[in-house]
Amino acid sequence: MAVQRGAAGREPPGAGRRHAVRRAGGRTGGARRPGNAGLRGGGGRAVRRGGAGGPGRPRGRRERSGARSGRDDRRRAERAAPPGERGVRGELFVTAAGDGLVLREDGEAAARVPGGALGGAVHGDRVRVEIVREAPVWMRFARGRAGRPLGEVRAVLERPPRRLTGRVRRTPAGAVFEPDDAKFPPRLAIDGPDDWPDGTPVVAALRPFDAAAAGRAAVEVLASFPADGGLAMEIDRILAREGLGAEFPADAEAQAAAVTPESLLGGVRRDLRHLPFVTIDPEDARDHDDAVAVVPASGRGVEAGAVDVWVAIADVGAAVPAGTPLDREARARGVSVYLPDRVLRMLPEGPSAEACSLREARERAALAVRVRLDADGRPVGPAEIVRAVVRARAYRTYGQVGALLEGDEAAAERSGAGLDAETRAALERAHRTAQRLRARRLAGGALDLEQPEALILSDGAGGVASIRARARSAGEREAYRLIEELMLLANRAAARWLLGRGAPAVFRVHEPPEEAEVRRFAVVARHYGIPVRVERGVRPGALADALRAMRGRPFAEALAALLLRALRQARYAPDNLGHFGLAFREYLHFTSPIRRYPDLVVHRIVGAALDGATPGELAALGEREDVAGAAAVASAHERRAMLVEREVVDLCGAWLLRGRIGEEFEGRVSGMGAAGLFVRLEEPFVEGLVALEDLPADEWRLHADELRLAGTNTGRSFRLGDPLRVRVLDASLARRRAFFAVVEARGERDRGRRIARN
Repeated sequence: MAVQRGAAGREPPGAGRRHAVRRAGGRTGGARRPGNAGLRGGGGRAVRRGGAGGPGRPRGRRERSGARSGRDDRRRAERAAPPGERGVRGELFVTAAGDGLVLREDGEAAARVPGGALGGAVHGDRVRVEIVREAPVWMRFARGRAGRPLGEVRAVLERPPRRLTGRVRRTPAGAVFEPDDAKFPPRLAIDGPDDWPDGTPVVAALRPFDAAAAGRAAVEVLASFPADGGLAMEIDRILAREGLGAEFPADAEAQAAAVTPESLLGGVRRDLRHLPFVTIDPEDARDHDDAVAVVPASGRGVEAGAVDVWVAIADVGAAVPAGTPLDREARARGVSVYLPDRVLRMLPEGPSAEACSLREARERAALAVRVRLDADGRPVGPAEIVRAVVRARAYRTYGQVGALLEGDEAAAERSGAGLDAETRAALERAHRTAQRLRARRLAGGALDLEQPEALILSDGAGGVASIRARARSAGEREAYRLIEELMLLANRAAARWLLGRGAPAVFRVHEPPEEAEVRRFAVVARHYGIPVRVERGVRPGALADALRAMRGRPFAEALAALLLRALRQARYAPDNLGHFGLAFREYLHFTSPIRRYPDLVVHRIVGAALDGATPGELAALGEREDVAGAAAVASAHERRAMLVEREVVDLCGAWLLRGRIGEEFEGRVSGMGAAGLFVRLEEPFVEGLVALEDLPADEWRLHADELRLAGTNTGRSFRLGDPLRVRVLDASLARRRAFFAVVEARGERDRGRRIARN
């Protein structure tokens, strides 16, 4: 099965369909790395000698190599004069090197804590830290850990419940838990039964903090897994850790089984079966939320070239009333999760793939949005939303539609993409309309954040055959953009429709970034020849100009990812706060109620408004729907799903390269930080780390303002986008990461030079 993997971005430019989420998915909701706006894994400056590592060096030791420096930092801190009782409170973020940062609520680092001064606290704890030494005045505005005061943990205020994946290890003193996540101590005590064999894969829960245990962190093992379970077992552990599962409660299943297409078609619905609706989805899609039809506008006073854009969305709100077992389960899941070997649906397959799905030649209940556009793509008058019955004339994949749009009649015929004349004309009209909408949106300052996708192919035996960047024809790209633009249009129209009625809603918001974050990005971008205008606030148009300026450059993908990390996290909210990335004043998600809970809530509110609910009744409905709570929960669940999808893709990359140790591949520098260089391979499409000790022997210094790693002795340097040839040294399933060594650098100074290891 193929799974798309998005690059690291904040909010996708698209409508939030499954493909759009994954295209820009990686950091769509990503948290800013503490103390570091995009320097992968590290702070402002790193000076370290390379060339010491080798293929045989254990990676666990490498990733925890900062423990000694943490003890040294603590000794220096103890020699400093404590400035009294000053302190800070916040969440502890522990790096893979073993030292920590205390994060304020806004995600900024308030203090750094050496590994030897954690006082029994572990990653994620809420702590009170005493400041024992301020940073020098000249460094307080520096980016990264160096500009933060030095502190020691004095109290653990809270240890939130968390689950970890890891393995049981037998020691002379008994069993211990070895977590996969390097941010936690290498060994944790096990409370309760501990009679598992050495190496047993498990999922464990952190025990609450116990001050009487002198800071001893412990876990309780929740579930064990077969040691020879393969890739599927590794994915099972990730899902168990996150509390995700495919099975639905019996009462939710019973409710879902009672949902039929006929049961949803009752009541007053407009008959739109005459319209040439087409459903366009990925090849492996089973749940079809939407269908589109673009027809010439008719009526008195209609201008030449005007069109009516109809977007029909499955009427899931009619199938899932609020407060029912199925609704409670959908809220608990929040979103469907798409993985290489499975789909974890928000709703059971009956409603999602059959009763609600807008399948070809089947009558289905829908909420249909009509937006009239003039010949230039500008809305004419208010949008209309109606309950409708629709019948999709055809279901076509993006590839099939791409062949039609390219005029490749032979390919279209071979793939079975042929359409009747009216439907073909409507599809071509939809394409022209989408092109106008996209041009107007980008001209208005919307960010074009399209990133490469990873396509994971199974080997048929539970493993990974290949991972490659998805290649799309020009026509297929146009097919994706067609749906993207029409979904954006419908989502925005629904937002305006509800706002015009004073109705509550779950809005999709993307607030403007902090100016300081964008200025930091601008400093780096200028060193790559990309100007960024930051004058009296940040405007999306200025960032859109920067994205256009870097297009086609070797560093474009990496620098765009750096920009995305400077943006705020898109989220759901009960208030309309606008959408910075799309340059929209109002926006919400309406078009994917089968797989996204906020859309389902919006559908039910739209339904009540269509039934004539008064503003007071709509406000009361908003209270019953708990739109504020739904927004918060949906944001958290979206983030969870995105992280799981990303982690599984990283796991697949490590799985694939685990069998290719010693092989050499071409790649480009995709990031850098205190840990070293991140390199994205061209084929397979996998990212890995070149640790500093696996670089050629030199004193390597990270110039953070330039994003350049330079050797002070040899003059060699690495920048984003530099081509490299690397050798695979190791691949850790536990760390979800591959490790490389540079074989050949092909930058300006090192073009074609084989690099000798000392």
